[in-house]
Amino acid sequence: EERTALIYSRLMEFGGRRCTLSVLQDTTEQVRAEEALRESEARLGFLSGATEDGVLMNEGGILTDGNEVLGKLLGQSTRSLIGRPVLELVVEEDRAKMIEMVRSGTEQPYEVRALSPDGSSFPVEIRGKTLELKGKTARVATIRDLRRQRSQEQALRESEERYALASQGANEGIWDFDFGTGEAYFSERLKALLGLGPAEPPPPPASWLSWLPPAD
Repeated sequence: EERTALIYSRLMEFGGRRCTLSVLQDTTEQVRAEEALRESEARLGFLSGATEDGVLMNEGGILTDGNEVLGKLLGQSTRSLIGRPVLELVVEEDRAKMIEMVRSGTEQPYEVRALSPDGSSFPVEIRGKTLELKGKTARVATIRDLRRQRSQEQALRESEERYALASQGANEGIWDFDFGTGEAYFSERLKALLGLGPAEPPPPPASWLSWLPPAD
C-alpha cells in the first residue's frame, strides 16, 4: 500500500563522522482527511453557487462564509459581509427569534425580515443546520427571498376579491368541487338561489341532480 510521509532531517557529528539523523512521520491519514475536506468544500461551493438561495456559515455568531447569491440578496458584496455578526442581517425586532432558533438547533424553516443597505426590510425564509467543522461548531443556513412569493399571494388575493365582487354584482352563484377530496364549496348567493341557509354545508353531489328538471 502506498502511503504518504514527512521526513525531518538534520546533519550532525557522531563518533567523529558526519551523518544525518532523520525522523519519518506517517501522514497518510492526515492527507486523506485534508483531501476529503477539500472535496467536501468544493461540493458545497458548487451547490451553493447553483442555488437561487443565499447560503451562509455562522461560527460563534459571526458570518464566516457565504455564496455570491447572499450578497446579491442583501444588496451588497458577500466579501463585505464576512466577519459581521449574523444578527445585523435582520431587523432588530426579529433578532431574539433568530437567536432562539439557532440555539435550539432546529432544521425547520422560519421567517424573519432581512435588512437592506438603505434600511428597508423584506421577508426571508431561513433554514439552518448545525454541524461540526474542524473541531468547531458551525451553523450553515440558506436564506430564501420571499418578496416574489408575497407579491404573487397578494395578487391572487386581489384577483379573488375582484372576482367575488364581480360575481356578487352579476347576481351569480359560484360553486366548485374537489374530485380528490370530495369537498364542495357553495357561495352564499348560490345557497340563496337553491334555498339553502348561509351556514348550511353543501349537500352531497349525488343530490345535486334534484335541483334540475329531468330533461336537463
